[in-house]
Amino acid sequence: MKPKDTIRKIIVIEIVVFLLIIVFIWAEEIFDLPHLLLNAEPTPVNYEESLIETFIFTAIFGFLVYHTIRLLIRLRNLESYVRICAGCNKIYVEGRWVALEEYFNRYANKKTSHGLCDDCRKYYKK
Repeated sequence: MKPKDTIRKIIVIEIVVFLLIIVFIWAEEIFDLPHLLLNAEPTPVNYEESLIETFIFTAIFGFLVYHTIRLLIRLRNLESYVRICAGCNKIYVEGRWVALEEYFNRYANKKTSHGLCDDCRKYYKK
């Protein structure tokens, strides 16, 4: 799954949960669920209370989504780092250390070839 798909999926789940909470707030107020389900004393409909609760939950939801997106973007950035051994230049991938050529061939779908950079060419000409 692509990282952007993961972010979208998490945000969609948060939106669905938020909407379910809002629906529950209004259903409880309109249908007086404590009275229907628990035989509590009936209470009159209080739209102002539901509006205030909706506003509070919307503010919390906005805060939650904002920080979720920031956290997931930071996590995606950290996961994009490639861990390379400082001694032998092997790359750590899927729980094991693989040679640079194997990493490019298998995981990055790039073919490799060898050559010398300008500095090494000068060094070996000596």
